[in-house]
Amino acid sequence: MNTITKTVEELQASLPMLRGLKWVREERDFIEVMNKPHSFIRDGLLYISTEHGDGAGDYYGDYINEWEQSGVPYINPALEAWANDQGGYFEWMDGGSIVFNRDGGF
Repeated sequence: MNTITKTVEELQASLPMLRGLKWVREERDFIEVMNKPHSFIRDGLLYISTEHGDGAGDYYGDYINEWEQSGVPYINPALEAWANDQGGYFEWMDGGSIVFNRDGGF
């Protein structure tokens, strides 16, 4: 299917898995996990929360991560690549979420 003709629901279903860490009490250590970013649709637009600890982004740059240094806002590179493949891009909606925008609209 042409990425430009995908519905917002199809776009949401096609979001990439993001690599993250999960604390396992019994192991007393973190393990690597793959999760879909926490996403939702509002007013016909696809949003991704950056407040669920899944590595989707960090507006305030509170955490040191593998892509940027602490203190710098970032959007996960896997999400940016996905957006580019879909003919669009992400913008910060507020400090806790990003919104997908597609060139030419929906």
